[in-house]
Amino acid sequence: MTRVKLKSATAKDILEILNKQWLSANDIKMVASVGKNKADEIRKEIQQELKEKKYFYPSYMVPSEFVVKKLGLNINYLRKMAKEEKNEEKIKTDLEESLV
Repeated sequence: MTRVKLKSATAKDILEILNKQWLSANDIKMVASVGKNKADEIRKEIQQELKEKKYFYPSYMVPSEFVVKKLGLNINYLRKMAKEEKNEEKIKTDLEESLV
């Protein structure tokens, strides 16, 4: 069996996903750079935590704030990296335009 290499999400991509109030397993998959099974496992762990706290939640989604906590994501660092990605993209665009 050949393994398929997954493309990692950029900091900007991750922030766009985390900007949503509720995240699905597919969202978690992108944010955590894991497969579907691991993303489902993370989602179910968070749902169990919500159930213990008697929170109401959609059956297939979890609040993004719990995903951030569970994964230990540093939002300020992601913002910094997204800003750098934007600057790099501008430099690349400017360079391409100067070569034309």
